[in-house]
Amino acid sequence: MDYETTTTDMVAEKMEMKVELSIWTYVCRSDELEKREICGFGSTASLGLWLLASESMNTSSIASKHHCLPDQSSALLQLKQEFEEGLPSDPLVYPKMKSWKANTDCCSWDGVTCNTKTGQVVGLNLSSRCLSGTLSPNSSLFGLHHLQKLNLSKNDFSFSTIPSGFSQLVSLQGEFPKNVFLLPKIQAIVLSPNELLTGFLPEFYSGSNFSSSLSVLNMRGNKIQGNLPDTFTKGSSLKTLDFSRNQIHGKIPRSLVNCRMLEVLNLENNNVIDTFPFWLESLPELQILILRANGFYGPIWGHDHTGFGFSKLRVIDLSYNNFSGKIPSEYFKTWNAMLMVHGRDKSQPEYMEDPSAYYKDSITVMNKGVEMEFVKILTIFTSIDLSNNGFHGEIPDSVGTLKDLIVLNLSSNNFIGRIPSSLGNLIELESLDLSRNKLLGEIPQHLTSLTFLAYLNLSDNQLTGPIPQGGQFGTFENSVF
Repeated sequence: MDYETTTTDMVAEKMEMKVELSIWTYVCRSDELEKREICGFGSTASLGLWLLASESMNTSSIASKHHCLPDQSSALLQLKQEFEEGLPSDPLVYPKMKSWKANTDCCSWDGVTCNTKTGQVVGLNLSSRCLSGTLSPNSSLFGLHHLQKLNLSKNDFSFSTIPSGFSQLVSLQGEFPKNVFLLPKIQAIVLSPNELLTGFLPEFYSGSNFSSSLSVLNMRGNKIQGNLPDTFTKGSSLKTLDFSRNQIHGKIPRSLVNCRMLEVLNLENNNVIDTFPFWLESLPELQILILRANGFYGPIWGHDHTGFGFSKLRVIDLSYNNFSGKIPSEYFKTWNAMLMVHGRDKSQPEYMEDPSAYYKDSITVMNKGVEMEFVKILTIFTSIDLSNNGFHGEIPDSVGTLKDLIVLNLSSNNFIGRIPSSLGNLIELESLDLSRNKLLGEIPQHLTSLTFLAYLNLSDNQLTGPIPQGGQFGTFENSVF
């Protein structure tokens, strides 16, 4: 790179750099907002994202050891063709892409920073350069997979939504962009997964809450720390809240009860220490509740239990916590989404997604003895996982009323008594794990009627009597009994 002509840029990059981006804000449908947000117009559009300079992005005046790689040069030249670069009104601003020419080293092009050891493009600064056009999901920009810094602020990408292709730039790093929540019309924020994204969630003050238009907040798979802000207000449009696989601690904020449209709450693999949030039963649209691998403790039934709710719940995963106590028979009586078998047209699968199909929810579940990641969630998938806790008492017969249940995992608890014969009524069940409990008696013959049962584990109990014959039982090894 010609460092003599980009001194200002390099000084900023060599220290802590403020990159004004609107990537990761994902879907915005208001044309006016899209223009302001993507182009960096207005105070609400310029997000302050502080990135630390990387050693691999040496910005000294020493010439790079490697020239730009051919595929990187080609991607940049294609990117140049995707946009129009007008003449700036500011005499101090010049069109950077004019220096981008074939058969020259792209590491010397204005606005481009390369890794001095590999020749990969790791930085791209095209701010205030009068670019216009549309950011498309298949833009050549997303072929720059080693990109660590990107600045597209203060351009004119009119009528562009923020494309999903930004999720391919997995090397972007830095601290959490705290101001993103304050964008007044933002509809979805997706920053997942990126293990290089660190920092604390912002502490909101009175009058500074999540945008009421925000429907998706997905921070899955980062290294975000701190408490979840207790600033969810009435009228919230939030449908998905996914902070799984971070370093969140504290408790679940009670203000989530204001999110009447919430469908997905995923806090898997964090450091949350709290009792079971009984009050979530009052959320009429909640379908996915995942609290796996945290420090939750105590019963999941108590005085705060409303006696109704969870009517649309289809997936609940409370595994790997410290929950305890008995599960009353009436616990499942209002779980309507699992109580009756719905028509399953597997040739026409439907997934949980926003109406525009820009965003689809994803979860990780234990299914058939294997941890599976569902990058899309089928609307017909149902699962209960209470494994690896301290539940005791008998398994309630009422579990057998959940006829639409596909996965049931109660393993590694302290359940006693007999296996309920009512489990034979779970006609859609594909995976059943009751292993590592203190169950007694014979295996119910009625379980052989489960024609879709592909996985069974009843081992490490105190079962007696013969193994039932017939149905799927003929396909299982003796070790599962």
